[in-house]
Amino acid sequence: MRRAKKSSGTRYIDSRIAQLKSDRDLSTNSADIMWYNRTMQELDWAKQAITGDYSDQCVLERTA
Repeated sequence: MRRAKKSSGTRYIDSRIAQLKSDRDLSTNSADIMWYNRTMQELDWAKQAITGDYSDQCVLERTA
Protein backbone atom coordinates (compact mmCIF):
# COMPACT_ATOMS: atom_id res chain seq x y z
CA MET A 1 0.00 0.00 0.00
CA ARG A 2 1.25 3.44 -0.90
CA ARG A 3 1.27 6.00 1.87
CA ALA A 4 1.31 9.53 0.70
CA LYS A 5 2.45 12.40 2.82
CA LYS A 6 -0.63 14.00 4.34
CA SER A 7 -1.11 17.59 3.28
CA SER A 8 -3.01 20.21 5.17
CA GLY A 9 -4.94 21.36 2.12
CA THR A 10 -3.14 24.66 1.74
CA ARG A 11 -1.72 23.73 -1.66
CA TYR A 12 -5.21 22.98 -2.91
CA ILE A 13 -6.49 26.28 -1.53
CA ASP A 14 -3.65 28.19 -3.22
CA SER A 15 -4.30 26.53 -6.57
CA ARG A 16 -8.06 27.07 -6.26
CA ILE A 17 -7.57 30.77 -5.48
CA ALA A 18 -5.32 31.11 -8.53
CA GLN A 19 -7.93 29.39 -10.68
CA LEU A 20 -10.68 31.67 -9.36
CA LYS A 21 -8.56 34.77 -10.06
CA SER A 22 -8.10 33.62 -13.63
CA ASP A 23 -11.82 33.00 -14.07
CA ARG A 24 -12.67 36.33 -12.45
CA ASP A 25 -10.42 38.20 -14.86
CA LEU A 26 -12.27 36.65 -17.80
CA SER A 27 -15.73 37.43 -16.45
CA THR A 28 -17.72 40.48 -17.57
CA ASN A 29 -20.71 40.03 -15.27
CA SER A 30 -20.36 42.13 -12.10
CA ALA A 31 -22.34 39.61 -10.01
CA ASP A 32 -19.96 36.84 -11.07
CA ILE A 33 -16.94 38.99 -10.24
CA MET A 34 -18.32 39.65 -6.75
CA TRP A 35 -18.93 35.90 -6.29
CA TYR A 36 -15.35 35.09 -7.34
CA ASN A 37 -13.98 37.70 -4.91
CA ARG A 38 -16.09 36.41 -2.03
CA THR A 39 -15.14 32.80 -2.70
CA MET A 40 -11.43 33.69 -2.81
CA GLN A 41 -11.80 35.58 0.46
CA GLU A 42 -13.48 32.63 2.17
CA LEU A 43 -10.80 30.24 0.93
CA ASP A 44 -8.14 32.58 2.29
CA TRP A 45 -9.85 32.61 5.68
CA ALA A 46 -9.95 28.81 5.64
CA LYS A 47 -6.23 28.71 4.85
CA GLN A 48 -5.50 31.09 7.70
CA ALA A 49 -7.49 28.89 10.07
CA ILE A 50 -5.59 25.79 8.94
CA THR A 51 -2.15 27.37 9.28
CA GLY A 52 -2.93 29.51 12.33
CA ASP A 53 -1.29 32.44 10.57
CA TYR A 54 -3.93 35.15 10.74
CA SER A 55 -3.37 38.19 8.59
CA ASP A 56 -5.07 41.57 8.77
CA GLN A 57 -4.96 41.85 5.00
CA CYS A 58 -7.59 40.32 2.77
CA VAL A 59 -6.42 38.12 -0.09
CA LEU A 60 -7.80 40.76 -2.47
CA GLU A 61 -5.63 43.47 -0.89
CA ARG A 62 -2.49 41.34 -1.09
CA THR A 63 -2.94 40.64 -4.79
CA ALA A 64 -4.05 44.12 -5.88
